[in-house]
Amino acid sequence: MEEAGIEARNLMRQGILEFEFEKERGTILETHVFRANDFVGEPRESEEMRPAWFRTDTIPFDAMWPDDRHWFPLLLSGKNFKGAFLFGEGDKVLEAKVSEVASY
Repeated sequence: MEEAGIEARNLMRQGILEFEFEKERGTILETHVFRANDFVGEPRESEEMRPAWFRTDTIPFDAMWPDDRHWFPLLLSGKNFKGAFLFGEGDKVLEAKVSEVASY
């Protein structure tokens, strides 16, 4: 609701991602990834995002966080996953580990 102006319905947790930055080694940011196949409201632009629809074969990974290309295909295929990423200068992914998990 805060970033897109919509209320997601029937949330399903599909992933957990851990982010670490080379300059702040030891500080890990944990993010939970949820999927919703239904929502209420009209998507709106915010400081965080500009809503747009894409076919799955035209997702603009080059305009997204560089880790997205590692885990987003699992999200789209409905698989549960866990990932860990180490970022360096310029948000470059130095290490990436993503694996499928049975469930949450």
